[in-house]
Amino acid sequence: MRIKNLLSLFNDCQVVNFYNHEVKSINYDFRKTEKNHLYVAIDIFNYQGREHDGHEFINEAVKNGAKAIVVKRLQKVSSAVTQIICNNPRTILESLSAYFYGYPAKRLITIGVTGTKGKTSIVYLINNFLEAGGIKTGIFSTANFKIGYRFIPNYTDKINETHLTCPESLELQKSLSDMIKCGTQVAIIEATSHALKLNRAAKECQYDIGVISNIQSDHLDFHKTTVDYYRSKEKLFKLLTTSINKKIEKCAIINADCSKSILIKNRLNLKTITYGIKNKADILASCIKIKNKFTDFNVGGIELNSPLIGSENIYNVCAAIAVAQHFGIDMLTIKKALKKFSGIPGRMNELKNGKGLRIFIDYAHTSESLTTCLKTLKKYTSNRLLVVFGCAGDRDPNKRPLMGKIATDLADYVIITSEDPRYEDPLQIAKEIVKRVNKTNFMIEIDREEAIGKAVKMARKGDMVIITGKGDEKYFEIMGRQIPWSDKKIAQKYLALYH
Repeated sequence: MRIKNLLSLFNDCQVVNFYNHEVKSINYDFRKTEKNHLYVAIDIFNYQGREHDGHEFINEAVKNGAKAIVVKRLQKVSSAVTQIICNNPRTILESLSAYFYGYPAKRLITIGVTGTKGKTSIVYLINNFLEAGGIKTGIFSTANFKIGYRFIPNYTDKINETHLTCPESLELQKSLSDMIKCGTQVAIIEATSHALKLNRAAKECQYDIGVISNIQSDHLDFHKTTVDYYRSKEKLFKLLTTSINKKIEKCAIINADCSKSILIKNRLNLKTITYGIKNKADILASCIKIKNKFTDFNVGGIELNSPLIGSENIYNVCAAIAVAQHFGIDMLTIKKALKKFSGIPGRMNELKNGKGLRIFIDYAHTSESLTTCLKTLKKYTSNRLLVVFGCAGDRDPNKRPLMGKIATDLADYVIITSEDPRYEDPLQIAKEIVKRVNKTNFMIEIDREEAIGKAVKMARKGDMVIITGKGDEKYFEIMGRQIPWSDKKIAQKYLALYH
């Protein structure tokens, strides 16, 4: 393609030194920029462990062969380089990426799942139910990507080298294109507040269905205010009204028990399906029976047996049922699929063992999710509840003392450890965690492997151990380095060693 063919994408942009250069590819990473590439200067996340302004690398990108650049301000580069100056290069990147890969979202049914908690679980459950109904699916989630029949771990350098929950729009649009080649019919996208606000997964995903789990306080290190966080979530549903019409009616799936989600519903002028447990809803769970290793409940006169424990997972299942029914999948098919469901990586995963211990790995990393996690597990044990947790560095520090108090109030014993400290001192983070703790049922062990080992060694028959914060993440981030990591493998190692 040539620059002239792209000009229609650059609304409200100034073009300086126009040349009708051939553009062979698009890049936002100067290290990958080659001859005849178009370089888009966006903030680069996790480059040398930090966020960098892409404008810092303009000269390197041009040196590597970029013939055109998309920037916020005029750059001092050769006059042979075409400069496209705009307010938001990220918006341009999404448009360019969709154009370059042939607008793949226009040829797929796309489902966006947003909310504070439960997004990944809902994505996996929707995938499970739609597959059971004979629909070919693809997914983007915090845990994995699914393209064709392959599940690819998130954070793989081949798709998501930036190590973001949701990849940049360039990788996302390419993956959507790859899904089409594999015969995918429906793409299910975990649309995080970052991905929506920064246009990684926004307009060019051409959403057909939007799902919201709940809205609580999170990511205030990025959003700064709860209003901005809320509006970023709401953006998904506004996009439903502007996306193209495909082969399915536009629909919003709303949590009837979440007041902020209901506010979104009240502002929508399209089909909505509500779900919940407490308030009147289209998909209403009733007759709930929480058992030792599964949960029974009733939806629409059908008794369901879920292998997922906890009330939060009932909400997740109901959200997925709402989507499946919108596709015309019947409840008996859903019932069979749920009973066989194998779970979500890093979400309340139990390490099976014959040693009388129950050990769980969970992603809980906010005060709300930690509270839910611990209260849920306390219902399943009459013995001690032992917790290993920490708080990530370079993230909202205000939640640290609150999470420390929650853990020590709800658990019998807590081991506070390191969790992706990035460029912060992990010991200082731990001190902030215990700032409001007025109990003595805790210890600080900064080495995360040692902390897990101590918890497993301490556990006696009938006890329950929960390791939170990282879930199924595959690396540990410290001082700009991503070190291969697995809470699950480490727990299994010490389970074999001590029991």
